Amino acid sequence: MSKAKEIILAPSNYLLISIFLLAIFLRFLGVNPGFPPNHPDEPTIYGSVRQLILSGEFKPVLYSYGGLLYELYAIIIAALFIPLSFLGFLVSHLKEFMNSGVAGFIEEYRHSQLLSGQNFLYWTRYLNAFFGSLAVIAVYLLGKKLFGKSVGLVAAFLLAVNYRHVVSSVLVLADAPVSFFALLSIILSFNLIKNRSMKSYLLAGIGLGLSLSVKYFVYVIPFFFLCHLLSVFDRRNLALNKKIFLLFISKNLLLSLGIFAITFFIINPFIFLDSKNFLTEYSYDSQRFGVTSPISILLNYDYHRSLVGLYYLIRYAIGDWLSLAIIVGFFYSAIRGFKNTLILSFVIIPFLIVFLVIAAPSSARYYTAIMPLLLLFPSFLIIDILRFVKPKFLKITLTIVVIFALAAPSIKNSFLTALYFSWPQNQVLADKWLAENLSEESVVAVSAVSLPLTKNIKEIDINPAGATTLMSMEELKKNNAQWIVVSSFFTSSANAQAWINSNLVKEMFFNDDLFWKLINNTYISLTLNDVGAYRVKEFVKPFWQSPDRAIIIAKMPDFWKIRKDKLIYDYKFNNAKDRELFLKVSFIGEEELPSFSPEVGHDNFGSLYLESTECQAQTRFSSKSFSVDPGKWYSAIGFGKRESNPIYSGYKDGFLRLDFYSENNTKLKAYVSRLLESSEDWQELTLAGLSPADSKYGRLSFQLDKCFPGEKYFIDDLQIFSSDEVKSINIKEYPFYDKGVPENLLWLPEL
Repeated sequence: MSKAKEIILAPSNYLLISIFLLAIFLRFLGVNPGFPPNHPDEPTIYGSVRQLILSGEFKPVLYSYGGLLYELYAIIIAALFIPLSFLGFLVSHLKEFMNSGVAGFIEEYRHSQLLSGQNFLYWTRYLNAFFGSLAVIAVYLLGKKLFGKSVGLVAAFLLAVNYRHVVSSVLVLADAPVSFFALLSIILSFNLIKNRSMKSYLLAGIGLGLSLSVKYFVYVIPFFFLCHLLSVFDRRNLALNKKIFLLFISKNLLLSLGIFAITFFIINPFIFLDSKNFLTEYSYDSQRFGVTSPISILLNYDYHRSLVGLYYLIRYAIGDWLSLAIIVGFFYSAIRGFKNTLILSFVIIPFLIVFLVIAAPSSARYYTAIMPLLLLFPSFLIIDILRFVKPKFLKITLTIVVIFALAAPSIKNSFLTALYFSWPQNQVLADKWLAENLSEESVVAVSAVSLPLTKNIKEIDINPAGATTLMSMEELKKNNAQWIVVSSFFTSSANAQAWINSNLVKEMFFNDDLFWKLINNTYISLTLNDVGAYRVKEFVKPFWQSPDRAIIIAKMPDFWKIRKDKLIYDYKFNNAKDRELFLKVSFIGEEELPSFSPEVGHDNFGSLYLESTECQAQTRFSSKSFSVDPGKWYSAIGFGKRESNPIYSGYKDGFLRLDFYSENNTKLKAYVSRLLESSEDWQELTLAGLSPADSKYGRLSFQLDKCFPGEKYFIDDLQIFSSDEVKSINIKEYPFYDKGVPENLLWLPEL
């Protein structure tokens, strides 16, 4: 049998092809319709491609990425996608072609929807998915070189199904392709150790130029120099002084660096020809990621910022058990294969220092670039330990079981993500429903959702995450809103910021109950559940592997109002004794008596007050439990005053909340008021809602959501009213009343 035939028929190659096809399937399945409408960073690549093809402008939209992807994609699209689309256009418009002639027809094609930004978005997404899939082949080749063929195959499989890599591959972002080109550069540089030829140095230089031209992936540079060092010092027949000389000055090194510089310049000439704009953008990005003074950051290192990135990596990007296998595998590899582990560390450790320390908390998708390298360690761990199992069948069986056990979360998450991305987008479905169900002259409060342009709708813009929050039932009623349409675009990101900025990240790292306690008690989540109880339609894909925006549509009930039928509690705080009716409760449950101010009050002197220096997010004054009747309408009124820090004068904070509990102290429902504005005047806060059927107790609270520094809050004259009648909600009209809003609306891992 010929050597070529042996290679083709080798079982490992069939396995590799199968793994590659699996990677292609998972990445291509989720491209269309895909993430809606596009990730905010996607136009950087597909916009540059379209600009280059249609206008010939050899310059990217932004300098955040290098030029390789948009130039490479432009060549492929111009050579393949456009001719195919033109052929289809020609076949479907033969009559127009006959009438307008070649020149006129080509011009007609140029202005057709086939060359729209939407088509370029999908063309580049497919190319991104393909180059992301190529990383599977590349990690196999690297794993084979470092640890053997079996390790390469395991690493290729783990990467093929990795959730983070799949998500990055279906978007036109540089992170998945850079993992391929970085691996290519690493392989070419690693070849220097065994082969010191001019050709090897030439290819290594090209690899450096390509890798840095995708996303300025500088971490391959120390790897290259380490491989060069090992190549030089591996020459046993050379004297030490000659080795030191060759380390810094050698024909091959200079050739490699020269080819690297030429390759980089050819691909990225705009960096040098338009250096002013490049440096401006680079400076902006440095400030945005907080890397303007890395030394200062390291000296004043706040480890809790790094926990955010680690949390994402462990819980979502990799998975708990596979993360543990990576850590154990790294140290195991350092013992069993110190040299190769050291070499890989020259890429991994500088990367992690930048993104987990200097630029922490950084965007989740950046970790895609080093995911293939991380997955080499558990692959080596599995294969090397199982070598002690002698029966071949048992060894193969155990290997498969262990691999699939570690990869199971990634397989599930990647498949579900790809599947949900292939479903119709929630925005499209919501648009259709709104067009069919909203009447002319409707008054709609809307957040991050487009409304039908064909109808004369009065739109009230709300931004649950911003300074102009307008989400409470009180505010919506006051503004005559008939419908409320909310997308998770702002809500989930606002909750993510609340989590990132919490000083309890360490306690929440492996404590899901504490994590969800934080998320469920933000003002965003409380108002969403308050308003969302009256939703009539929702467009939601299963949580959390479906990063499509969740959308809910609520109908403002006519019966909602503040009722003062029966005053049941009246808190005046006219003396220090009254403060004993309330407790100051922290997020972690610590309780103490609230502070009392005898000089400041609403109608009379005396109020409770809270300074931001003595609180953390979600600190609140809470009344002691009081008895309530089920199925009755309760209203609460109070007055708050906020002495604000001028820096945060445009933002709002501080609100009333009324919670209902069952007999066993389970929280059933919460209603909230609007937020306090920045004003020296006393402001009235109101809320209302129906007590659930199992209600036994209630608590009235005043809560801070953010605790802006340098502020002081006063609360006074709190009253609680109940109605005389027992009321029930028409479930046919409000089918989601007894169901909390979907978790997708509250929390989505970042893309």
